Amino acid sequence: MPSESIRNRAGAVSRLTSLTKAPQGVPERSFEAPSSLMERARTTLEKHFEVVGGARSGTGFAHGSMSLLAEHTHYFDGFALFFSIPSGTAVAMRASTGEASRLAFGRDDRTWTYDPDHPLPDTAPPPVRIVFETLRRLAPEDARADVAVANAVPFSCADAYIAALGVATAHACRETFSPAREDRRICELAHEAVEAGLGHSFSPAFLVAAEQGRPEQYSFVDAATLECMPLEAPPEDALAFGLVETGDRTFFEAGAVARKRKMASEAAIILRRKGFGTMASLRDLEHRDLPVATDSVPLRLRPALRWLVKENQRVPKLVGAIQRKDWQFFGALLLMSDASTRKDWGGTTTDVSDSVVDEVDAMTLDGMYGAFSVNRGRAVVMAGQPFVVPHCLDRVQAGLKRKFDMDVHVRLL
Repeated sequence: MPSESIRNRAGAVSRLTSLTKAPQGVPERSFEAPSSLMERARTTLEKHFEVVGGARSGTGFAHGSMSLLAEHTHYFDGFALFFSIPSGTAVAMRASTGEASRLAFGRDDRTWTYDPDHPLPDTAPPPVRIVFETLRRLAPEDARADVAVANAVPFSCADAYIAALGVATAHACRETFSPAREDRRICELAHEAVEAGLGHSFSPAFLVAAEQGRPEQYSFVDAATLECMPLEAPPEDALAFGLVETGDRTFFEAGAVARKRKMASEAAIILRRKGFGTMASLRDLEHRDLPVATDSVPLRLRPALRWLVKENQRVPKLVGAIQRKDWQFFGALLLMSDASTRKDWGGTTTDVSDSVVDEVDAMTLDGMYGAFSVNRGRAVVMAGQPFVVPHCLDRVQAGLKRKFDMDVHVRLL
């Protein structure tokens, strides 16, 4: 696809406005500043591992980039849209002469060790594996390091956390071991490390958004070419986001990702044999061709095909809504996405997250615009007028306590 492909779909972009200040009358959003996170990472490093005089060291940081419409790019190379929060993930790293590399996470007393002769135990969680896989790819072959992580990305939004962790670790590794070299492949190497650490495919669009995203902008990413186009942020008095954490931290079961990707690939192969021979990817399907395409694949593939293609087609529409400042249409697209996910994708939402989205939908006349489940139903992002979102969060929190006897955490984004 030509280098200007994203811009051709989305139009011209003007200068950005800030998202970081809360509108008057709305409670201040609570974010840990990047400088504070990097200092916390350095403090964690010193707390867990002895200081070695003269050892090379470095820090890395990446903003948490929350997906608006992006999860479909885990399964094929479509378009994705993200917005970044002011905080993120910081990594502090120091070269070591020890026999193994060591890792600690802030607010966790455990430490992890890794060397090529002693693989990590099967119980090691994905974030641990991601850090060491990144170190293995970006550090010299015989290098060892002590590493500490400080994170402020909601764990319930695991995709955003994983991407920020991978990018921040890659930056810290480059600064520690090769500060003079500008590695243009840093996103590519971080992506390889994330997939190795998770044990399954992960969309590179999330890594690009974490690398290039800033809190004063949105990021429109092409998962095929890895182009990233910044979008003007909404005015501070026009749009606000809230997050409802509907479940424990989780990482998507690997087998499910492989099955869904296989379905997408199988549908594309069948369509190329049945009248869509010039189609390089499912993203090339036009809206008018979807009914014929759906009828051309087996019944078991039709819901997945509809979801993948419609999600991808909604992304440029969402970009257009942002540029026109059409927040009602913006919210309607989020609600359509969530409804399509429930109907066609299957197994990605929960009764709790569905209840949250339904509550937001019921408040559209009160100033809420829309909501959708992220990270396979473990959190819900809602969008609305800045003065209405806090009230909606309170209402949702009380409703979930009453309906499910759940004490959920909510926050302004």
